[in-house]
Amino acid sequence: MRESPAELGPEEFRALGHELVDRIADFLGDLRERPVAPDSTPARIRSLIGGNGVPDRGEDPGEILRGAADLLFEHSTFNGHPRFFGYITSSASPIGALSDLLAASVNANCGAWQLSPVATEIERQSVRW
Repeated sequence: MRESPAELGPEEFRALGHELVDRIADFLGDLRERPVAPDSTPARIRSLIGGNGVPDRGEDPGEILRGAADLLFEHSTFNGHPRFFGYITSSASPIGALSDLLAASVNANCGAWQLSPVATEIERQSVRW
C-alpha cells in the first residue's frame, strides 16, 4: 500500500469533501452579493500565496483546502457574476464542478483507448455531437 502525506483515508476525504462542497454551495449562493473583481494588486496576491519555495514538510490537508478556498473566493474575478461584462465566457456550473471532481478522482490517462476506454468514448461522443 502506498503511503504519502498527500493520502487521505475514506473518512477524512469524506469529511473534507463535504466541508468543501458546503463552502462552494454557499459561495455560489451568495455570488451576486460579492464584488465582481478583487481590489488588489499582483504584489498583494503574491504575498498572500507566499513564494518561499517548497515547504519542508506537509501541512494539514483541511487547512490547505480551507486556505485555498479562502484565497479563491476572496481574490478571484468572477466571470459568473451577474454584473460581469468583461469577456464572453461561461459561468461556473455546479454540475460541472461535481463532474470535474469525478473526473479528477478517476484521473483517466487519455493517451490511448486502452488506458481510458470510457473517457475516450465520452470524448468521441462529445466531438460527434
